[in-house]
Amino acid sequence: MITSKKSSFNPFPVYLHNMRSWDDHWQLADRLRASKCKWILSSYDMPEIHSLYDGCNIISVQSFSGMRVKKNDTKRTLNKEVLITNFSPPLQPYQKLESGQIALNL
Repeated sequence: MITSKKSSFNPFPVYLHNMRSWDDHWQLADRLRASKCKWILSSYDMPEIHSLYDGCNIISVQSFSGMRVKKNDTKRTLNKEVLITNFSPPLQPYQKLESGQIALNL
């Protein structure tokens, strides 16, 4: 089960559970499919995740992480992830801001 707690510094939940096995992923997928609310999940962009959430809306996203490719290099690691929803996102799910960041229109 995914648990969370709030700290005195941060009023938002701090998640204490990491997905350590595929059984955890299957349990989460089952719970999300059974839910009656709209949800968005981010995960790795890999065939197993696409298969697990077949029938859901999957949007590929990429971003550079704070991690460097090499220890003394300025290049950053490119993260390839997906956003998965149980609802149809707008035709244009994002907009580029002047700062270069992307805002989701979900």
